[in-house]
Amino acid sequence: MFCTNFRSRLLLWWMISGFGLFDVAVFRTDKSRRSGLLVVASGNDGPLGIPGTTQTESGYDVEMGADPICWTSLASRTHDEGIPFPNGELVKDFAIADNVQLLKRCPTGIWLETYPPPEFLEPGFRPRTLSWYNYTVKGSIQFEHLQGLQVVSDEGSRIALGIVACDSSRAGFCSPFVHEQANVREAEEKEKFGHTLFAEKRITGDRHGGTHVHAPAVIVDVTSSSTNPTKFDFEAQIPMRINDPGTFFVIGTLQFFMGNAFGHPEYRYDIANALHLDYVEENERLVTYQDPPEILVVTEGVKLASYVVVGIAGAIILFLLAQTIWHYKSQVLQISQAPFLVVFLLAALVATVSSLLFDPQSDLNCQLAFPLVLISLQLLYAVTLGRLWRIHSVISPLLKNRFQRAPSSRRGFGSLRACCPSRPAS
Repeated sequence: MFCTNFRSRLLLWWMISGFGLFDVAVFRTDKSRRSGLLVVASGNDGPLGIPGTTQTESGYDVEMGADPICWTSLASRTHDEGIPFPNGELVKDFAIADNVQLLKRCPTGIWLETYPPPEFLEPGFRPRTLSWYNYTVKGSIQFEHLQGLQVVSDEGSRIALGIVACDSSRAGFCSPFVHEQANVREAEEKEKFGHTLFAEKRITGDRHGGTHVHAPAVIVDVTSSSTNPTKFDFEAQIPMRINDPGTFFVIGTLQFFMGNAFGHPEYRYDIANALHLDYVEENERLVTYQDPPEILVVTEGVKLASYVVVGIAGAIILFLLAQTIWHYKSQVLQISQAPFLVVFLLAALVATVSSLLFDPQSDLNCQLAFPLVLISLQLLYAVTLGRLWRIHSVISPLLKNRFQRAPSSRRGFGSLRACCPSRPAS
């Protein structure tokens, strides 16, 4: 009865509190509308309306979002009136009229997907620094949704594809604009301190501004399909190298300009998408690069001596094992518990031969050396301890009985001497 009343009161309190919170939210929203203020600063129309949570409907900035995110920039009427926003690969002289706009959803007909290198999906594979890996970026553009405009650039109808790897601890939200943000920050640092706070990028694969690594852009010529002239499908392999270890959030990028065929570009589109969800299930869209394994140089003489010692020790153990198996049914071995001797010799043979794997020729050697050697040594210790315990269990009672009989013997010898004293010498 008490539990029922308590649950009822708890439910009633929750309903009152919930409706009260709802009324306050509505009142604040209405009040903000009357005063001309905007409560949801992020422009989010989600069910909660929490500022700073999500900016798109289903992009990769949303929990488990799989859709690409699109940004658009409107060109200024003249280059001098706008903000310089060039792209060295497509349009070298481009200025925007206002801020870059983030779209709630990408325009109809524009799609982009990013896939990791195939070897990343292999069990146990570790991406290494200073190595090139091919990421895959593919998507489509439908010309019928471009409002009569065409894809343009300084050298014809082309698009630029790329890969950006953002340092998960420094870059913040990973977007195609981390490159421009790093350029602005480095310029401010040079003006203020005379140098950049992070090492400047020198070669392909270095961190730019200490926050991200971007692969060289891949330029693709736009050609309409013979089966569907209003749609352009593309797919490209983008090689990328990272020189320093770290954990990165990787995105694929697409950039193109739209305008008249013979005029200046009117719009710039930047599209990005994180790694495909098939890869997320195992690695949560993060890619960790590790330095290559350091293989120390060992002289050929040391290697040869090690092989000879291991070979001799292995031959001796193999001989003892063969003799043990050959005389397995003899009485001496049966008393000595031959199965444990066989296990002991097998473990010793495996540990001895496996020591050759400590020569670091590959990752497989490093992965197998310690398990094989350590498991074999554990078997050796287990058999040795078991044998010592058995010897102690068998010999200890015998020694105890012997030491218990020893004092009575000495007492009997003493009574004999008392009963029959020796005669004095004449």
